[in-house]
Amino acid sequence: MLQSRPTLVCGAQMAPGNPILTRKGLSAEDYGIAVNRILDAIESHCRINRWSLLFYAMFETDRTLRSLFANRPYLNASNPPNTLLDIRWNSWQEYLNHLKVTHPATEKSVRMQVNRGRRDGVTIEELDDPSEFESEIFRILAEHFYRKNQTPISIEPEFPTVLKKNLGDRALIYVAKKNNRVIGVSTYVRHLTAMHWKFFGIATDFVRSRNSVYFNLAFHHPIEQACREGCERVILGTMPYRVKVSRGARLVPISSWIWQPNHLLASLHRVPLSYVAWRQKRYLKQFADQNQVIAEPMPSPTDDPGG
Repeated sequence: MLQSRPTLVCGAQMAPGNPILTRKGLSAEDYGIAVNRILDAIESHCRINRWSLLFYAMFETDRTLRSLFANRPYLNASNPPNTLLDIRWNSWQEYLNHLKVTHPATEKSVRMQVNRGRRDGVTIEELDDPSEFESEIFRILAEHFYRKNQTPISIEPEFPTVLKKNLGDRALIYVAKKNNRVIGVSTYVRHLTAMHWKFFGIATDFVRSRNSVYFNLAFHHPIEQACREGCERVILGTMPYRVKVSRGARLVPISSWIWQPNHLLASLHRVPLSYVAWRQKRYLKQFADQNQVIAEPMPSPTDDPGG
């Protein structure tokens, strides 16, 4: 995303969502007035300081908020779509029964992957105190991130311990073990009624193994816990889309809104942003036609889909 000056970035507390908070129960008219006043104040502050302004990762299908931004001098930038799994089941078995109807091939694969993990002696557990395995967790996360992105991960070695200390029960740190060795890590964060997938890693020598560590650690175990504990939504992030959609998730378009105090800069940004938006919409249409998973409609602007 093109930027050439200091930028004030505004976003939801966790994952994509509505970054502008208003009092609940407002009418559509009062909501619009409140949001416009908030935007007036923020833009005024940015104009004085000659800052750009970015509202990052908002649900594109939140039509009320989208229209408010579209009626102001903002540029729209498309982001990779996110995946949301709405938890409508009270148990793991109910979830599998749902998959058997909607994605029967996936349901069969899920059962095979869970059973294969058990046969291979791989266990998955949630850590109350990750400090004992801090070095292994960091090494796995760092190696996995570099393998996928060819760049160092932006966390410190004490990340899992600090995360658990600061967030307590809201931080969910799962590890996969074989012969008492940590071979995989998956971290989620609870926010209100949602679970958000944040970091994941598998030990290098288990990346291409057939023990289903990836599926059981990243998806199956957290989904089972979400069903058991009454969580309403699991936010699974971006790619791989087909893997997540086949497990019941829906694809949700995400966009950002950019405000520039300089009209020339805004004009320079408009063409590349329009091209990216065109490519993104074309991809979403192709994917939706094949899978019928675009989320419509989204909740109201005061009901944050992020949890």
